[in-house]
Amino acid sequence: MTEESLAIVHEWVSAAAGSEKVFEAIAQLYAGADLYALSVQPGVPLDLSGRKVLTTWLDHKRFRDRRSLTLPMMPVAWRLLQARSGRSYDTVITSHHAFATQNSIGRTARRHLAYVHSPARYVWSPALDPRGNVWPVKVLRPALKRVDRAAARRLTAVAANSAEVARRIQESWGVDATVIHPPVDTRFLAPGETIRSIFPSATASCLASLGGSNTKDSI
Repeated sequence: MTEESLAIVHEWVSAAAGSEKVFEAIAQLYAGADLYALSVQPGVPLDLSGRKVLTTWLDHKRFRDRRSLTLPMMPVAWRLLQARSGRSYDTVITSHHAFATQNSIGRTARRHLAYVHSPARYVWSPALDPRGNVWPVKVLRPALKRVDRAAARRLTAVAANSAEVARRIQESWGVDATVIHPPVDTRFLAPGETIRSIFPSATASCLASLGGSNTKDSI
């Protein structure tokens, strides 16, 4: 039996933060998968088993941190990357927090699955993201919502990283999502540790004062 082809797509790699750690964890689960992203910040320490992440022409120091400017170019960048790779896949898993579900790699796949950290907050929840209050986004928001919702409804299945995100997916996209909690390193939260042993003393003192005199010894 021929092994199914698989690709994992992430929005962009800018730090070893929450969404990137999910991308890393999915990549580790599927050691034979091809990896894609709009851009990768050099030096970000992700364990991808030696695989290179294939990126778009937006992976340039002039563009990596200017995503508000490059947002209109992202669909074209995805299409050119898919054409350059020359690959089509049985399954694509997309790690999404802005507009990654619109990637062309997923559109040509038999199955397109999405793990959603959040629908784009500056489009759907501008109260949670100040970028949603700038005039270009305000003007484009109705069109961005239509495009984002259409992309979501082409997905085979959707997972959310929390019940709250699943609620926002249903409210924004009109689709149901299965909650799959992300990987979390809990070693620094071992039972018996005090807040003073986890945080610098100044921070611990501040938090203790907010929570009462016994907070530093009870957390």
